[in-house]
Amino acid sequence: MHKYLKIFSPVLFLACVILIIFFKTIPIEKLWKDYSVLYVQKDVFDDSVQKALVSSDIQNYVCLSNQFLPINISENSIEYTMFKLNASKNDYSNRRVNYFFDKSKNFRLYYIPNEYTQNLSDAIHILSQNKIECGVDSKQTVSYFLFLFFIAAAAVLTVFSKNKTIFLGSCFLELLFLWCNPFYPVTVSLIILLLPIFFVSNIWKRNGFVEYLVSNLWCIIILAVSIICNFSISLKTGLLFLALLLSVLLFMMISYFIEDYFEKKYIFVPVFIKSAKMVSIFARRTKIVMSSLILITFCAISVFFFTSNRKSDVSNSQSKIYLPSNVQNSFIDDEEELVQLEDYYSWVWNIKTNPYKSLNKENNEFYVEFPRYVEENGKITETRTIYSYNQNFKDNVFDSIDNLQFDSIEKVMKSEGKDFKGGYAGSKNINANLFSIIMMIFCLIILLFIYFSIMIVQLRKIKK
Repeated sequence: MHKYLKIFSPVLFLACVILIIFFKTIPIEKLWKDYSVLYVQKDVFDDSVQKALVSSDIQNYVCLSNQFLPINISENSIEYTMFKLNASKNDYSNRRVNYFFDKSKNFRLYYIPNEYTQNLSDAIHILSQNKIECGVDSKQTVSYFLFLFFIAAAAVLTVFSKNKTIFLGSCFLELLFLWCNPFYPVTVSLIILLLPIFFVSNIWKRNGFVEYLVSNLWCIIILAVSIICNFSISLKTGLLFLALLLSVLLFMMISYFIEDYFEKKYIFVPVFIKSAKMVSIFARRTKIVMSSLILITFCAISVFFFTSNRKSDVSNSQSKIYLPSNVQNSFIDDEEELVQLEDYYSWVWNIKTNPYKSLNKENNEFYVEFPRYVEENGKITETRTIYSYNQNFKDNVFDSIDNLQFDSIEKVMKSEGKDFKGGYAGSKNINANLFSIIMMIFCLIILLFIYFSIMIVQLRKIKK
C-alpha cells in the first residue's frame, strides 16, 4: 500500500491541480444570462451604432429598430385588423419600448448575444473613436482585496510556522484555488483553513502528529465550516474545494515521502524528543496568530459588505445607469414600467380572441369558443375553436416565442426562464448569496470561539 501511494500520489496531485485550473471561474457582472447590454447615448443615430456592430461581426442583436409585431398572425387576418384599430390603446406595445432605454431614458440599449461578447470591445472602440458615449453592462469583477487579505494572513502565519516548506507549499495551492475562484466566501474559508495547515507545520513528523490532528476538534470544525462555505457559493465551487483539500493532503504526503527518501541516505537522522501532544500547535504565538486571523477575516467581510451593499454603476459616467434586467431576488426598482411575460400572455390572448368574444357572455376574459367553417370534399363543415386562458395557453405562447421571425425582446425575456421578472437594476454581484454571507460570518464566529476557548483554558490554568 505504501508503495502504491508513492506512485499514484503525484499523479493524483497533478490531476487535482489541473482540475482546479481547468474549471476556473471568472466572476462577471451580467444583467442577463444570455445577453450583454450595450448602451449608447440616445441622440446618436441608430445607423451609426448598427454599422459599428456589423463592422465588429456582431449579428442577431436585439434593438428597437429591428422590432416588429411579436405574434405570428397574417396582415390579412381579422385579428390583425382588430389590433390595428385598437393600437393606440394597446398598453403592452407601448410599454415594451422601455426595454430599449435605461431608466432615465438617456441611453438607447442593444442586447448582444453571449456568442458575440468578445466582439463588443471592437464595437465600443469604434463608437468611442467617433466620440460616442457608450458602455456595456458585463465586466470582470475580480477584487484585488481578496488576494491581499489572504496573502496578509498567510504572511503572518509563515513567520511563526516551524516547517515553512509544508506551510508555504500548501499556501500556494490555496492561492491557486483563490485565483481560479475569486470570491469573498472562498477567501474567508481559505483564511480559516490556514489554521489547520499552520498546526501541521508546527508538529510535522513528531510522534503521533497525524493522530493528534485527526482527533483535534478545532481542525474538524474548521474543515467542516470551510467545506460548507464553498458549497454555499455553488456545487461546482464546493467540489473543486474538495479537490483542493485532496491536493493539499497529497502535497504533504509527497513531501513526507521525499524527506523520508533523503533521510535514509544519512547515517544519523535527528528525531524530535517531544511528541505532538507536548508541543504548542500555535508555536507559542496564540494571541498574535488568532488576533491576526480574526482581524483579517473581519476586514475581508467588512470590505465585502461595503462594496456589495451599493448598487453598482454600470457606466463610466458620473451618473448611475439602471438598465432593464431580470430582478428576481435582486434590487427591484419601478418594475411597473416594464412589461412582464404575464403581460405578453394577456396581450396575445386579447389579439387572438377579441374578434370572437361574445358580448352576451360574462366569462369572455378567460374562455372563448366560436365556430369556423371549412370546405371538405365539396361540403362546408363547422368546427369549434376553443381558447382558454390557462397555464397550457401560457406555456404554448412561451414556446411560440422562438417561432418569431425576428430578434424580439420577448426572446431576451424568455432566455431568463418562465419566472422572469423585469425591472431596473445595476450590475449584479455574484460574489455571494445569502447562505454564503451567513457562512462567512460563521467562519469569523468560529475563529472567535477558538480564541476565547483558548483564553478561558489558559485563565483556568493560571488560577490553579
